[in-house]
Amino acid sequence: PTRPEVLDLIASARIPQTAATGGTILEVGVGTGALTALVLRGCDNTTKAVVTDVNPTAVECARENLEWMGMGDRVDAMMVDLFPPPEECVAADLIVCNPPWIPDSIAKDGAVGCELGSAWLDRANFDHPDGNKSMLGRFLSGLGSNLSNADDAEAWLVLSDLAERLGLREQGEIERRVEGGGMRVVEKQMCQGVAGEDQDEKQTVKRHFLI
Repeated sequence: PTRPEVLDLIASARIPQTAATGGTILEVGVGTGALTALVLRGCDNTTKAVVTDVNPTAVECARENLEWMGMGDRVDAMMVDLFPPPEECVAADLIVCNPPWIPDSIAKDGAVGCELGSAWLDRANFDHPDGNKSMLGRFLSGLGSNLSNADDAEAWLVLSDLAERLGLREQGEIERRVEGGGMRVVEKQMCQGVAGEDQDEKQTVKRHFLI
């Protein structure tokens, strides 16, 4: 399930006007569809959404959830790896992505540096040993061809700094990748999230706005 602090971040975000008034939303790695639902609630009824996930179960789950919330006719759910194929290229006014926090194999084994498995979370995780093949790298490199030309077009990348704390990602790597893709971080928000049942153990979630 999506963490509550992530839901709070998205619910409080200012949605770009173009996206909110008849624009197109794209969520990459939709999961349950909760983030898309929150964004669509902040838009008028003419705004549409395209949601993608590499996991067929997630695609079906998101589709059913959004239909149950009365948004099914506004959403196109696709089982693809990251972005829609070129022939179905989406010029999105807002792109949202909340990658998995840590590889599934690490979460299960409790050890950093273990070999990544083939679980869905491993395949979707942005912290791949080869940065060029990572979800994060491919997501950032594909933004330019999937964002619209609207002056207020944005991409929101929601992720934890836990990977940096575990040594799986270098400090400043995200900013360097953003700049390398010809974009810039225009806003960064941070919030505290409690991990597990230990109220003293906290993680920081960052929301990156990229244009």
